Amino acid sequence: MLLFILTMGVMPVVQAKDIDVKDLKSDLEDVSQRLTKYRDEVLIEKASVAREMNKMEEELLIKRREREIVDLGAKGREAKLYSLRKSVATFKKEADYIEGALKDFSIEFDLRSRPGHQSELGQVENPDVVTRVKSLEKAFESVNSMLGGEFVKAEVVTDGGTLSRGTICNLGPAGWFKDDSGKYYGSVEMLSGATHGRLNSDVNQSDVEALFAQGSSRLKLDVTGGKARAISKIQDDPLKLFEKGGVWLWPILTIAFFSTVCGVIKFIQLSKIKEPNADWIGNLLTYVNKGDLDAAKSACAGVAHPVAEVLTKSIDFVSAGANVVEEVVYERIIGVQSQLQKWLPFIAVTAATAPLLGLLGTVSGMIRMFNVITVTGTGDVKPMAGGISEALVTTLFGLIVAIPALILHTMLSRRSNGVVQATERLSLSFVNGLKSK
Repeated sequence: MLLFILTMGVMPVVQAKDIDVKDLKSDLEDVSQRLTKYRDEVLIEKASVAREMNKMEEELLIKRREREIVDLGAKGREAKLYSLRKSVATFKKEADYIEGALKDFSIEFDLRSRPGHQSELGQVENPDVVTRVKSLEKAFESVNSMLGGEFVKAEVVTDGGTLSRGTICNLGPAGWFKDDSGKYYGSVEMLSGATHGRLNSDVNQSDVEALFAQGSSRLKLDVTGGKARAISKIQDDPLKLFEKGGVWLWPILTIAFFSTVCGVIKFIQLSKIKEPNADWIGNLLTYVNKGDLDAAKSACAGVAHPVAEVLTKSIDFVSAGANVVEEVVYERIIGVQSQLQKWLPFIAVTAATAPLLGLLGTVSGMIRMFNVITVTGTGDVKPMAGGISEALVTTLFGLIVAIPALILHTMLSRRSNGVVQATERLSLSFVNGLKSK
């Protein structure tokens, strides 16, 4: 019994020693390879079955649609066909719109490309949609490269009209140039439709040298691509407005000149008139009552006021009575009023006519703009700028002339009426003094 127990205890040890580990590993690898191969075959079968299923589903969908069309009848089929044609037309419009947008973008990209980023679309005849999409991708690449700053080799047009080759530092829409010889430097302005940038020598040479040598410098940045600089030049140069005003600006300026001359002459004339003091009429009546007419005329001669001339002429008729003197005074006052109102109507006409001439220039400019639209369409507003400028500038100058002319006429008319009223008041005081004698 003990021998049996010992034998049973030894048997597992002997069997473990008899098993070959290498054979087990080989069998395991063989099983693993067969499992992998089986899985690959299953995947291939699944893909094949999935394709067959998709194909059968498509065929089933087509059959169902055919069955639906059969069930619809003739009218239903016509309605369905109409709906499909309408959808096709809508998709075609969308495709045409997208193609047109890509075309406009590619053209605009060619026109506005910075130096060193010109597109190849200009060299391709009738580019297709794929080519235009590539242009869009290139535009994004150009924007990404310029936003971080880049140095590229390119040619620019100098102030002398010659091409100079050098290095351009592009930073977004702005760029600075330095030629290989170091003779030309400055900011680069890209004009619409131009193949080369134009050099503006508006920066300090040391700043440009520092930019290209060290990669950093303090420079003025025009993020509008030169438009802000052009607008600044227009605003700083008033003569540009005269050029844009057209032919109707000159009549406005002509009447403004004559109105100014008349206003200045009238202002000088009225500023010389000084109203006599309160005792002057009393002294004049004293001389007249004493019969010393020469002294009375001398007293009138020392007064710088129209009433002096009126009363000087009236003194000669004192002997005829107060009523005759009164008639002479009214006659002379009419002449004084006419003299003081002289040239004022022209200023009033200027104030009324200048806005009308401006409106006439506006209508002329609008007609010119619509004529340009008839030829070029509304895609580009630059050809219409001349007509718009003429329309707005003439209105501007019309108001600039009319408002000061209206103010000047009001002030001079009020001053003139005040002088006439003072003349009437002093003359009536003199006549009443004679009647009370």
